[in-house]
Amino acid sequence: MRLRRWIPCPTPDSATHQVSLTFFIDPGNRVYVRNITFSGSNKIMTRYCAGSCGQLEGGWLSNTSLERSKQRIQRLPYVKSVESETTPVIGAPDLVDVNFKVEDGPSAQ
Repeated sequence: MRLRRWIPCPTPDSATHQVSLTFFIDPGNRVYVRNITFSGSNKIMTRYCAGSCGQLEGGWLSNTSLERSKQRIQRLPYVKSVESETTPVIGAPDLVDVNFKVEDGPSAQ
């Protein structure tokens, strides 16, 4: 997750009745994924969920990759619902842990 902060600086022009904006972007620091865990499912489902996860351990945290991973896991058979949660690592401002909570669906599909 790359943090971006923008500060608009409006400059009004009374002659043309227009306002120009200047944006200053502070990119912040990149955040990396330390661990990815799966909870709420059995060991066999954990293997399938890990194979469907697009976010990699040790890589940059990407909200797009997390959402895509949730969608791919949701499409697996016997999966009822998926939720993801990122937890900051204490003592490391650029690391997070990702936990996917997978709820098993009915096995007779």
